[in-house]
Amino acid sequence: HAWAPQDLTKDRAGFAPIPDNDYVKQYEHNQALWPVEFFVIVYRRIRDGTAEVLVRRSANGTSKYGVGTGAPATRWILSSQEAPVGYVKNGMSFAASNFPEFEGDVDWSYDKIDIREDAFAGEDPELEAFAGEIRDGLIEHLAARAGSDAWEESTLAVVRSVLDKPNSLAAIQGTLRMSGAFAQKATRNAADLAKSVRIYTMFPQMPSPMPAPTATPEVLREEMDTRAERMRQSGRDPHVDQHGRIYTHISTPNVSNTIHGV
Repeated sequence: HAWAPQDLTKDRAGFAPIPDNDYVKQYEHNQALWPVEFFVIVYRRIRDGTAEVLVRRSANGTSKYGVGTGAPATRWILSSQEAPVGYVKNGMSFAASNFPEFEGDVDWSYDKIDIREDAFAGEDPELEAFAGEIRDGLIEHLAARAGSDAWEESTLAVVRSVLDKPNSLAAIQGTLRMSGAFAQKATRNAADLAKSVRIYTMFPQMPSPMPAPTATPEVLREEMDTRAERMRQSGRDPHVDQHGRIYTHISTPNVSNTIHGV
């Protein structure tokens, strides 16, 4: 279905009210908790006037829609894991029990990681300069944009805060590297890219119960393969959660898939 904005903190008629300790409400109370990722979604116009999304041949899952090929500015990883190359833990943590799909007696936690300011330093000076033009354009464009309600204003505030940090340049540069669409100088127009920006808040259908962090890749694949049937048998709605919030996509156990995508 088509994506549409939704206030993930707003109660909906006919559904259970959202509790105060809901993880999205916690994100809103402390906006530094939000994961934020930058994407470049590349289209081409075809003969009948419609557009199609261009993605890498290796794309899967949400990548086929042009998302999933971005670079996170900030996201969660299991506390038991080391930060991947180019990222650093920032000292924030969040318990798995904050997520409604958590079940069990043994809790675990996630640590927040930020992209390093020097993640791509010196690797492609021309692309880094272009990423800087895009960042400057985004800062200028979003400074002038107003939200239609408190939720949109809050979302804009989160993204502006991320863009104001110097490491956002590395996230944008990483996104350009992932897209593979900017090898030719003729394709580069930073001003137009900045003006075309959209912000999508993704809210995933997560596995329930959440697999333990020790789950093997085989177990995780089986969970995905059997989820639809298990949901049908249990009566769980595949489209909305118990509070009426619409799922934007089907997700792995990656809790960073509740995210502001820029």
